[in-house]
Amino acid sequence: MKETNVGSFATAKLQTISRRLIVITLAAVIGFSFVTCDNGGGGDGGGVSGPTFLGDNPTLSGQVYVAKYNATKVSYEAYKGDNLTVSARYDGNVKGTIKNGQFSITLETPTNIGNLEFNFGETIEATVSPSNIKGGGLDLYIGDSFYSSIGSLYRKNITGISSNATSEEVQYVYVDKDCTISSNGGTDISTSDPDKDVDDYTYTYILKPFSLELKAGWNTLYIKAQGAYSGKKRNSTVTYSLSNPGNVKWVLYIWDDDDH
Repeated sequence: MKETNVGSFATAKLQTISRRLIVITLAAVIGFSFVTCDNGGGGDGGGVSGPTFLGDNPTLSGQVYVAKYNATKVSYEAYKGDNLTVSARYDGNVKGTIKNGQFSITLETPTNIGNLEFNFGETIEATVSPSNIKGGGLDLYIGDSFYSSIGSLYRKNITGISSNATSEEVQYVYVDKDCTISSNGGTDISTSDPDKDVDDYTYTYILKPFSLELKAGWNTLYIKAQGAYSGKKRNSTVTYSLSNPGNVKWVLYIWDDDDH
């Protein structure tokens, strides 16, 4: 299964993490680490938090990890590989590298972006004020371009056991002007597709209310989801904030044949 980030500049739409995130994540997900950057853009998973407002040209860097899964939990192992190219989907000219397990990329100001939107499902609304804000989220791919990519890189931690797990994610969001993103929260309930799943499951996604004041340039959006399941019920409670916690790792995910 290929996962996507908050959204890309191709669609200029910020999508929330899947409402099924926690319940499937131990079987088929990846993670992240905080960064150290030339102008304060991050850390390396060591627990030191960074700034949430990064300006127009932040340099993101840090140790890369690989997620290891078993039946009940996720662990992370430092990546020691070399000579990988990292591409930013919003601009094919923005390139980074992974050398000796260390990631580095300098972002640029996007020039081809659309209206900023949030999508939390059919029953939960969010607003962007003012409404004419242009922007989107950062997707990082392994390879010279998105279309020839062999994997992805993003920031996410998963802790706990499969029946009661916590996911933490840091996503990078660009906006062309200061703005406020807000939602009253809500609950979205869905069921699995009987044509694709042998058993019918009920997924309950609970979004907590939030109001986030983004500044022009790159911002860090922190998403925390607490998931639990019992029988055929899958629940996740999600909070959004502007934060950049140092424990959230950069995680490398190389796609297998089923992802293409």
